[in-house]
Amino acid sequence: MQTQSFHVELSPHLDSLAPEVQRITVEGSRAQKILSLTYTLEGDWSNFVFPDAAHPVPPTDALWEYSCCELFWRWANAKAYREYNFSASQQWAAYAFSAYRQQKNRPPPAPRNLNWVRNGSLITLQVEIPISADSLQLAFAVILERVSNRNMLYYALCHPAARPDFHHPNNFALTLPECQP
Repeated sequence: MQTQSFHVELSPHLDSLAPEVQRITVEGSRAQKILSLTYTLEGDWSNFVFPDAAHPVPPTDALWEYSCCELFWRWANAKAYREYNFSASQQWAAYAFSAYRQQKNRPPPAPRNLNWVRNGSLITLQVEIPISADSLQLAFAVILERVSNRNMLYYALCHPAARPDFHHPNNFALTLPECQP
């Protein structure tokens, strides 16, 4: 089966400009029904909060209230979508929606091989997500929490609304067509 690869750079929301953040990228590939992602954050992180690893590592809610990486995916041109949040604490959350912010009870499959690494000015997150769609649209986001006054910064592929809204239908800016055998 064919492997599809991509590399995108996330941009800050107009209210999230920070000279300490040099660059945030997402690299990924899809082979069969697995989406493999690497988020790379480059910058001076001394003024930002990244939670420590938790043991054990259960899924948990409200990770978006702290520094985290997010993935949103949907079947091409569908209203239903999935959301994944990944924390440096190794905690994660997964949600299923039938339409814009209309959460369903049954969550999507758990992510696999979640791994955060911090090495000076470079932070990477690697994760694999089981994907059930052939043709899909993706949205990526990174939320950064400053140490002082919990000021949050928001990065994404695009920002179609005046306020950060990663659920916005126009955020699904990267399309991966069906893989050909």
